[in-house]
Amino acid sequence: MSRNRPAASLRAKAAWLALALAASLAAVPAAAQAQRQTFTVASAKELLRAVGPNRTIVLKKGDYKLSSAYDVKSDYVSWNDADDGKELALSGLENVTFRGADGTRLVSDSGQAYLLGIYGGSGILFDNIAFVRSVADDVEVSAGSVYAESATGLSFDRCSFSGPTGYPLELWECEDLTIKRARIEGGRSGALYSGYVQGLELSGSTVRGNEGYPLLYLEESDGVHFTATTFEGNSGSNFIEIYSEEGYVEDVAFSSCVFKDNDFEYFSGSDVLPVTEDCAFEGSSFDENWAEGSVASSYEDYYGEDEGPAFYTHYDAGFAFSYPWEWELQEGGQGRLALYSPDGEVLVFFSTAMPLPAKFDAAKQGKKAFADASLAFVKLLKDEVGLTLSVKAEGEPYEAGGFLNADFVGQALRGEGEKAAARVRLFVSKGQVHAMAAFALDEAALEPDSTADFIVGSIETAPEEGE
Repeated sequence: MSRNRPAASLRAKAAWLALALAASLAAVPAAAQAQRQTFTVASAKELLRAVGPNRTIVLKKGDYKLSSAYDVKSDYVSWNDADDGKELALSGLENVTFRGADGTRLVSDSGQAYLLGIYGGSGILFDNIAFVRSVADDVEVSAGSVYAESATGLSFDRCSFSGPTGYPLELWECEDLTIKRARIEGGRSGALYSGYVQGLELSGSTVRGNEGYPLLYLEESDGVHFTATTFEGNSGSNFIEIYSEEGYVEDVAFSSCVFKDNDFEYFSGSDVLPVTEDCAFEGSSFDENWAEGSVASSYEDYYGEDEGPAFYTHYDAGFAFSYPWEWELQEGGQGRLALYSPDGEVLVFFSTAMPLPAKFDAAKQGKKAFADASLAFVKLLKDEVGLTLSVKAEGEPYEAGGFLNADFVGQALRGEGEKAAARVRLFVSKGQVHAMAAFALDEAALEPDSTADFIVGSIETAPEEGE
């Protein structure tokens, strides 16, 4: 049973620390108050060039391939980088309708970039559009489909969200959202994540064939209503989990919904329970008596209050480490890892920095290898995610955990004024130099005996597979 919060709950809290370039929220110019206009488009480039406030954009039938329009940018359109593509980011829009003809599809060929990010804005409607990821079978898919942050009055009508994908829909700090007549399918992390959202209605929709850990995750979200919606053929741990540390969530309800052929360990987690009214239950692992027989134990009851740290083994890189269970671990492409603190203020990030020469002599070449690796790691962050890292060596190379190591300290910078303290441990394993870097908004969070120091200091040689 999974009780950790999904990574999405921390994406917005420490977005730049998470090495995802958030789009800047463009101020809406005074001209946005002008009369509403209508534009008709037939390609991805035409679509993005037409984006602006106070307008209706009519999309002709066809596939709008995002990768064909990476060069289109404006005050409202930008792109967030991922390892194998880019996320389309729309910022600061007001009073805009995107209306597709039957057969209109917004298509991404990236497995690790969200299809669409919506940052800020109000009165945005997507009507009759399919959000589609089209990738080869061997492409790793880790990103979700649509991510919305700080939007008000965002609506989806007659839209579909299909897999493979992480969360088809992720919502953060939004208000007054409506999703109706939608099809939500193929989610691998769940069907819907809602964090700090006030007012969300999903109605007249179908949620089918998603894996959920949980399927519906609501964090500090209230006024959430699922109405006349069919949930069919979904599976996982908890069907719905409502997390509220602040304890103000009161209104989460299912009305006139159908639950058919779903297979979950529990219908609901135990923090806050939803209400089900006039719903039909058929062939699922829970029924109308779910409140008596299908509510998960609390984390403390299930594991015990004194649960020790979690343990992760990275067999490819040949190392292992420990971390507190309440931290969120996310695996990425190229063997990379990210660990997020519960408050979103600290990130621990792992990546391979560079390969070593075939005849590496640690005694003679170790110090130079670490210096070169630190530069390679700095370049990797700059080139791939636009993060400027400045570090200097702290002491001499040393043996610990079965590895040759070197420590570096410094500062990370993104944009203007966005700074974080940084500590980097480089270590040699399996013919490569790897980097475990800790970033924190408050430098004190990286001091000796801090949790970040515990995680980085716990690195040791990986056990044999199967141990």
